[in-house]
Amino acid sequence: MDQLPSKLSHLEVLKLVSLSPLIAFKDPREFWIDYRQLTPIEELNIYCSTADKLHEQGLHYLGDLVTKPETQLKGIASLSLEESEDLVASLLARGIHLPEDDAHLEDRPDRRQSYAHEIELVKSEALSGSHLAALCLAKLAEANLVNGSAEGYYRLAIQLGSIQAANDLGVILHRKKLHTSENQKEVLSLYEKAAGNNLPQGMYNLAVAILCFYQRSDENVQSHLERASSLGVSEATRLLEAGAYPGLLP
Repeated sequence: MDQLPSKLSHLEVLKLVSLSPLIAFKDPREFWIDYRQLTPIEELNIYCSTADKLHEQGLHYLGDLVTKPETQLKGIASLSLEESEDLVASLLARGIHLPEDDAHLEDRPDRRQSYAHEIELVKSEALSGSHLAALCLAKLAEANLVNGSAEGYYRLAIQLGSIQAANDLGVILHRKKLHTSENQKEVLSLYEKAAGNNLPQGMYNLAVAILCFYQRSDENVQSHLERASSLGVSEATRLLEAGAYPGLLP
């Protein structure tokens, strides 16, 4: 690696890097919403005929259903009484109540109730091998919404194949500021795993970590930032435009 140019002091380098936020996947509370929203309707264990009718109307995920009153859903998808009752029962099993015709979902008391039953289902899915469920639990634990170690859930998600979990665990360890040699190696390894699997946030975080840990730059840092920038990571673009590191700008 080449040393940073002498015109930038050590403190100036650290300040620039410290102003470059690490990127993880969303706020933990937002992730919980997304996890529920992106659950395929097939996981509701509803009749195949019901699922087919919902798909025909562009209703593919749980999030497509939960804001619609039962009568509206029935009309949109031409559900029979039996299919409609089966769908509602499946939603209720997950602790989800469809809104009344004259009520908004966010105004209903049951919308504000605990999703303890559904969280248990997510835990079961994680133990059954779902890396997305394990990542969801990590995000919830990070926000103290479920018991358990966020790091433990992240490591489970990584074992199950989640690249996003590798990046986000790297962010947690990086933010702890416990930059021992072993900690730095693990953080870099996690970011390298994410970057190597073409995760834009991982490419950016890896570049920032190298700069933060070593206050040095090389062609790899430039490459990571350029790739992240080309994939829409605005923070990477900002660092490139700053031109603070050798070779980052022509």
